[in-house]
Amino acid sequence: TFHLRIPGEHKPMGRKKGTKGRRASEYFAPMECLDWNAFGLLAAAVFVIFADQNLMAPNLTMIAHDFGFSDRERDSKLGGQISVAFFLLGLPACLIIGALTDVVQRKRLLVCTILLGQGPCLLTLFVTQYWELFVLRTLT
Repeated sequence: TFHLRIPGEHKPMGRKKGTKGRRASEYFAPMECLDWNAFGLLAAAVFVIFADQNLMAPNLTMIAHDFGFSDRERDSKLGGQISVAFFLLGLPACLIIGALTDVVQRKRLLVCTILLGQGPCLLTLFVTQYWELFVLRTLT
């Protein structure tokens, strides 16, 4: 985890004596990493989450040929329907996960979210029909 370190030698600027608290602009707080293992895991998680975002885009024509789609079907089904479904499911999911951050331990929520999102991404290896791809890409 990251913690802000506030140098002890710094004195607040422009505050009257006896006032509590400091504004963020009144002190210098560099961020330092206290746990490199946690940082490495978080960086790996971010990499995995964003790595699958553009996997399909350069391969749409090959995927369309595998499913026997015409150019028009390729554009509408692979380029349109899957993307729209992803965002239509993603919006409520973001709202629910955002609300859960106040209730559930954030580390557990992050791990569950990564597993729920990347599990379907891994399962796309075994797709043989369009509807399977549609469902799994919607869930990523």
